[in-house]
Amino acid sequence: NKVITKRGAIPIKDVELGDFVLNKDNKYHEVINLMNREYSGELYDINVMGIEVNGITPNHKFNIVRFNRKKSNRVICNQYEILEVPVSEIQLTDFVLYQTQTNISKESIHIDSGRNKNQNPFDIKIDADFVKFVACFIAEGHTRGKRVTCFTFHIDKDDDLVKFIAHYCKTVLNFNYSIIEIPDKKTKKVEIFSSQLSKFMNSFCGHTAKNKFINLDVIGCDDNILMKTLLSCDGYTKNNKYHIYTTISEKLAMQLLHISIKLGYNTSIKTVEEHIDKTGQKHQLRYNVCISESQKRGLYTKKVKEGICLKVKSISKDRMQPLFITR
Repeated sequence: NKVITKRGAIPIKDVELGDFVLNKDNKYHEVINLMNREYSGELYDINVMGIEVNGITPNHKFNIVRFNRKKSNRVICNQYEILEVPVSEIQLTDFVLYQTQTNISKESIHIDSGRNKNQNPFDIKIDADFVKFVACFIAEGHTRGKRVTCFTFHIDKDDDLVKFIAHYCKTVLNFNYSIIEIPDKKTKKVEIFSSQLSKFMNSFCGHTAKNKFINLDVIGCDDNILMKTLLSCDGYTKNNKYHIYTTISEKLAMQLLHISIKLGYNTSIKTVEEHIDKTGQKHQLRYNVCISESQKRGLYTKKVKEGICLKVKSISKDRMQPLFITR
């Protein structure tokens, strides 16, 4: 099982002293003690809208929302109670109160000085444009030789994003850049020449696709623009209502899941294992974040004044041999 920490969603067994873990009060708290104990007995698995939690002891408690229902069994949205119950008492008609990650965004972010004398430190305002710039880098950016920040877009579909990056670079960053068209590959590149920026982007968003993440400093500033830009770059949309975002970064997938659920979408993650397709091409393990705007999402996702709650899809239990459980 994984817990949300400031360094991403990590297995509970990998939590270390000094980590900051997201608690039920939606704040990060430092881990000051670790322990484990031997356990033998029943363990539960619970699936909440594609979010699986496995190996739960019967007395482990969840915050659930239990709605009153009409004779037709339809939920009465404004009549409910919030209960803290052990997993052994959760019912398939219950909803789990989903813990969304809330951040108070900073007003600006500091960029350290670069190698050259003229690369002085400066601050960038955290606004909608900065969020969009960061999202473009997460989806389509990389650094080359620690000196160049590169964005690769589709030559036609993403022309507005190319213009946006160029304009942001000219008016905010004040760095030299070039735009390169590669017609045979149907791509257009924007290259920004600054070791100062490359160092910052690698640190702020992660170096290489497998390590990309959404920095906590931009979460909560403009999550709609953040999600829509990511989907525009690296997403697939069907019927304007169903979106799939594909990434090989597990941390990024979990963060997008959190953000989209917080925005009220019906969202789940599907893991596609490493495989070789019919053409012989090898594919890495990847994560598909499935985001639905269907009108039926109300069957599975409810919004109450205390937050978002998600439908319990399945509960199962098994009896295990003695094992160690980490807390």
